[in-house]
Amino acid sequence: MARLFRVTSRPGIFLGAGALLASLVGGAGACRGPDLAYDCDVQRAAFLEDAYDEAQLAGYVPNDGPYHVVVSLTEDGLNSLLAGGLADEIPFGGDLATGTLNVSFEPQEPPLIRFEAIEGCEACVTYSLEFDVAALSGGGPVASGVGAVVMRVPLELTKETETTTALVADYGAVEILELDLNVFGFDSAEHTALAGALTIILTEELQERYGATTLFQFGGYGLGEGDVELLARQLKTFPDEGVMQIGLQTNLPLDDGRGIPLDGSTPSDAGLGFAVDVNVFEKMARRMLAEGEIPRLYNEDGNPDPNGNYGATIAGI
Repeated sequence: MARLFRVTSRPGIFLGAGALLASLVGGAGACRGPDLAYDCDVQRAAFLEDAYDEAQLAGYVPNDGPYHVVVSLTEDGLNSLLAGGLADEIPFGGDLATGTLNVSFEPQEPPLIRFEAIEGCEACVTYSLEFDVAALSGGGPVASGVGAVVMRVPLELTKETETTTALVADYGAVEILELDLNVFGFDSAEHTALAGALTIILTEELQERYGATTLFQFGGYGLGEGDVELLARQLKTFPDEGVMQIGLQTNLPLDDGRGIPLDGSTPSDAGLGFAVDVNVFEKMARRMLAEGEIPRLYNEDGNPDPNGNYGATIAGI
């Protein structure tokens, strides 16, 4: 849809017949006549009122939906986004000291991540990976082998700064669901009691060792003076659809009731998708005018000019 501007003049300045912006209101005009559309005082007051409104922000960022922006991630999208970047930060991807024995884990490939929603953890993922394992004691190798694990990891949104939120994996609450080990003649499938005890020990060690790890961050819009905020407010997984959605809110003054619900639908087959309420674009454009990202004043040739005689406000998009 075309951009609609209200074009006004300063008192005592004629709207020149050849001016580009003047053509938007029907050509030539002047500060005279009975029509209030050409009354300079009326037009100046309307211009200043609109310019003031465009500069205003809401005094808070809403918590609840519907949301101004929704980020959708499929399981394949999340796996692609995080592939190769987790090896040094996930359990079973490094060294683990247990008493006098040092156990070294090396993933054979990045973990396979799947969404899960269970009672008490509506935004969980499971990590599945296969790894090589080597046990060392006194500086020398004791045993080596292979293994596989399935872990449940809660995801949560945390506020890092006043304008930044992060999606984090809470490895401090990791839970080992399945553990298969085949090391130097030991097969966990044949020694279930010992494997169960080992699972408990490893779970406690991992929870103590690992904390919250940031997967990615959400910042503000990076606009002008940085006063426009964009904060992640809700995280929800839809395992049946293979989708995770994050609802974000802004302090732009959007109309009440406008927004997008978290319903598991994705805008396309892409692994990462963004849905933005159309009202955001209008409010953002208004704010860009207020902060000077879009020039406010123009000269008679229609070019941006801080000393120009023509001012622009956005009536709608």
